Amino acid sequence: HPVEYKYGEPKVDDRDIVQLCAQAFCLEEMFNTSIIEGDMFYGRTRRRQRVDFDEDLRRRVMELASEMHRLYTEGMTPLPEQTPACKRCSLVEICMPHTSKRRSVRRYFDDALRELK
Repeated sequence: HPVEYKYGEPKVDDRDIVQLCAQAFCLEEMFNTSIIEGDMFYGRTRRRQRVDFDEDLRRRVMELASEMHRLYTEGMTPLPEQTPACKRCSLVEICMPHTSKRRSVRRYFDDALRELK
């Protein structure tokens, strides 16, 4: 029964439960077992949230894993998105999410010309 500890609070999207289910996949393979549920523990709320590893969640994890493998095979790296969590991330200097929002030279000139009008 895996338990994932998070500093903050539950997210509005499925990123935390997808991560937990993916970890369960790894444990299932490593220990030749079946894991049907896990828990998310959030430090901010000091609450546990039960996560059932149902077919829909397992399918979502498999789809995301397939997409990651495709991107890796094609040598593509998606641009990072800067979020408030980046401030606490140990990989922020490697990921450099602040660089993905830079404007192109063309857009810079278009904006500058628009301001002159």
